[in-house]
Amino acid sequence: EDKSASIFSRKVEELTATFNTLSSLYGDDDALKMVKIQPGILAFNKNDFGPSLEAFGEKFGVEESKAMIIRNPGLLSTKRLGAEAADDLTMQLSYVVEFTRPIGAAGPIVLVALLSIPALESATGVSRGELFSTFFQ
Repeated sequence: EDKSASIFSRKVEELTATFNTLSSLYGDDDALKMVKIQPGILAFNKNDFGPSLEAFGEKFGVEESKAMIIRNPGLLSTKRLGAEAADDLTMQLSYVVEFTRPIGAAGPIVLVALLSIPALESATGVSRGELFSTFFQ
């Protein structure tokens, strides 16, 4: 028997089982949306999906928790104990993750840099125009 074929078959079966678990919890369309956002979720432990959703649901409500996880599929890696310890910041950060995803990996850095301009102005006493002209000469 060809070992590579059996490994490949097993891997496909595992990925399919993980996707099917996602589909049973979130529906086909949302499962596909999450996989497109973060394909690596198919490598997560599918046995944690239901218990963590249940724990998030106890904190935020089931529908709100589903929406939070769809915004931030990385939360699928959370085990039940981690989900039980989640606070409002987890929900808030799911919006940040969704908002910053389209701007790429450098996006959050650029966003923080732009938000720090008023702090730089007050700390240095230099106006925004002077600050930009210094950087772009």
